[in-house]
Amino acid sequence: MKDKIEIPGDYQYRAMNSGPRLQRFWHRNKLWVLDQIMPIDKDHVVVDVGCGSGNLTLHSAEKCRLAIGLDPSESAVRFCNSISTARSVFIPAAGDALPFPDESVDVVLFVEVIEHLDQPMKIISEIWRVLKKGGFAFVTTPNYAFPSLWAPVEWLADQSRMVAKMGGGEQHVQKFSPRSLAGTFQKAGFETVYLGTFYRFSPFASLVSDRWAESLLAREVHSGDLGGMIIYHLGQKP
Repeated sequence: MKDKIEIPGDYQYRAMNSGPRLQRFWHRNKLWVLDQIMPIDKDHVVVDVGCGSGNLTLHSAEKCRLAIGLDPSESAVRFCNSISTARSVFIPAAGDALPFPDESVDVVLFVEVIEHLDQPMKIISEIWRVLKKGGFAFVTTPNYAFPSLWAPVEWLADQSRMVAKMGGGEQHVQKFSPRSLAGTFQKAGFETVYLGTFYRFSPFASLVSDRWAESLLAREVHSGDLGGMIIYHLGQKP
């Protein structure tokens, strides 16, 4: 990563459970999107690279054989281990040297990490190495392509201090469009199973009504619209 992340280890957990209304919607519904795009099987081993506070790892552990969260932040791993469950394990590790044998993992989650990396192909190559044949990589990242509203919303969130700060200034050193994200994983050998976006208007609707926002989110995820603020890509190792 370009800069060491200097945020509290429980940041995403608090944002999902006790943050402002829009922030709670934003973090909580990433779990729902994962369930829609990458159903996790009871026999799967799932690795969450850059797990942060462990929201996705713990959610996956409810459904799979074992969920392993990795993060270079010692404070994040300490927090995650304080709330871990019987089928979840958290390890302090970076993604460019995954501590797993070749072809030993069924699913890798790589959620809003790639935009922080100077050399994303190094970690993508590691993800490819540890995935079994037929395994899946579920990736999300902000969408910088028009008509996504991410760029102005990012600026407003930074100004209002609604997002965690990273050391050294610029947070995102990689800026993807849906096409460029898919191309990056295809270049590494992955086949694209699903490509789409979400959070176009639904987060704003959550300020008025959760039910309305959730209805909009379902349409965003399943419509094929590429104008949402977050890109999702599900790649499969053939």
